[in-house]
Amino acid sequence: MRFIENIEKEGSLVSYFLKETFIWKYYGVMMLLVVLSVIANLSFSYGFSEILSGNRQAAESISLIFLVFAGGKLSYTVCRFAYSQITLQLKMELKKRYSEKITGNLLVADYAWTVEQRGGDLIGKSCEDVDCTAEAMAVYLPKLFKSAGLLAFNAIYLSGYHLILGAAFVLPLPFLFFSEWKGREITRQYLHNSTAVLSERNAVFQDLVSHHDLITHTSAQEKMLSRMEEVNERYAKIFGRTMGALVGWMSPAILLNKVPLLLIGIWGSVLAGQDRISAAAFLSAFLFTYAFNEELADLDDFMANFPTLEVFMERVKELIDCPKQKSGRLETFYEYHPVICFEKVFFCYHDSTVFEQLSFQVKAGEKVLLLGKNGSGKTTVLKLICGIYQPSAGRVRVCGEAPETYSLTGMRQILSYVSAEPVLWEGTLRDNLTCGKVIEEEKIIKALCAFDFYSAFPDRGAQDILEYLVKDNGENLSGGQRERIGLARAWLSGTPVILLDEATNSLDQSGEKKIIQFLCDSGRTVCMTTHHTELLPYFDRGIQLGDQREVAWKEENYEKNS
Repeated sequence: MRFIENIEKEGSLVSYFLKETFIWKYYGVMMLLVVLSVIANLSFSYGFSEILSGNRQAAESISLIFLVFAGGKLSYTVCRFAYSQITLQLKMELKKRYSEKITGNLLVADYAWTVEQRGGDLIGKSCEDVDCTAEAMAVYLPKLFKSAGLLAFNAIYLSGYHLILGAAFVLPLPFLFFSEWKGREITRQYLHNSTAVLSERNAVFQDLVSHHDLITHTSAQEKMLSRMEEVNERYAKIFGRTMGALVGWMSPAILLNKVPLLLIGIWGSVLAGQDRISAAAFLSAFLFTYAFNEELADLDDFMANFPTLEVFMERVKELIDCPKQKSGRLETFYEYHPVICFEKVFFCYHDSTVFEQLSFQVKAGEKVLLLGKNGSGKTTVLKLICGIYQPSAGRVRVCGEAPETYSLTGMRQILSYVSAEPVLWEGTLRDNLTCGKVIEEEKIIKALCAFDFYSAFPDRGAQDILEYLVKDNGENLSGGQRERIGLARAWLSGTPVILLDEATNSLDQSGEKKIIQFLCDSGRTVCMTTHHTELLPYFDRGIQLGDQREVAWKEENYEKNS
């Protein structure tokens, strides 16, 4: 029963990946090369058997002997070499396609799901998973189909000479497959058991690193060492039992690989001695089987390795099928007052309530500051506006519509979200500002001045700053330089709403005030979270999330300055 379940599971995985990325030109050429290799091997085995069986005319023909070896064996070798090269090309193409598909899906993946995967194996080991999945689909799966097809053809070919030869070839195969299946089950069980033990060993290492000072200066050293010894001993037992069982089941499988050839040699000799088949027929059958006997080894390779590759394939499938961020088809937005509206919004994270009954409105062009202690939900409010999070209850509206009714393109036309760590990629600073859009040079130069790039890049002119080469993730930039790029990018995008999530934490005080004043005077709707209370005069009002009060101070500030 378990065997059938495993076959169904592996079959569904293979079917899934074939459906996702089936490339006819590669698989078709591979099938053609297999057929050509069969023809080449047939010509070799038949011609050589004629020579060995005493066919005088054949033996004396030098040209025939050359044709048999050159046209048969050499052609067979060339076909196998070409097959291996096509396999390599297919693997590279599949890696490319899987990577592109995963990247495209992760770009629109559900934010909450993506956050849950951070630090885990699913995304962290995706490169290794893609490589192994491509190996499975480009190397091991064709091995299975090629081996099964050639074994079936060989059985039919031998039966054409005599049914006993066909039976001699087929008879050991069920025992071989059963032995291979047992080996697979042992491997699968080992993977399951060892994963738990290795996870515990990793936990010991993490405890050792996290509490190094405490452990090295107390009696906890002995406890930690004994814990590690216990884990290693358990792993050694699992490994030892597995290797013993594998030797017990896989050794017969290795021997059974040679049994079909041995039986054909024995029965073929008997049949030839009784003149029931000709010597040439016996030699042809034996040579043909000998040439393709290595296909049984390929089948062994598939049976032994596919259970391990199956784990990687499941992870790649999960990445390809990752949940998408909820979005609709609305591509445009209309002038609407208020621009942002929260109506009795509840939000819970796991079993904890972040806020409840939150209601407020932000009108077009208004500047609102979100205040509150850490954990009060300031960032959550911004992500609810973006549609990244969904409210547990209540309604969120952006320009009169729920965020999820907009397409991702439509939402990007309305909102720009700037975090404390903006996304930066390798390229010029201009590329990181424009994101590939065509923007007037005058506007870009204005952004350099407004966002204080000249003080962040001293002794550089505008063009030198724009052509400055940024490394991946902005590794060669300071925190303030990275934040300036994120803020300027949001302004250059031209969206009517700008959301700032602690986006000025690394800026010096004078630079921060200059940038915030520019954004607040730009006519855009600005919502910002910050702990810098000196920015209060630049905003119309604030929302205190701890007790959900609305605080208006701009009028009061003007009165003090009048």
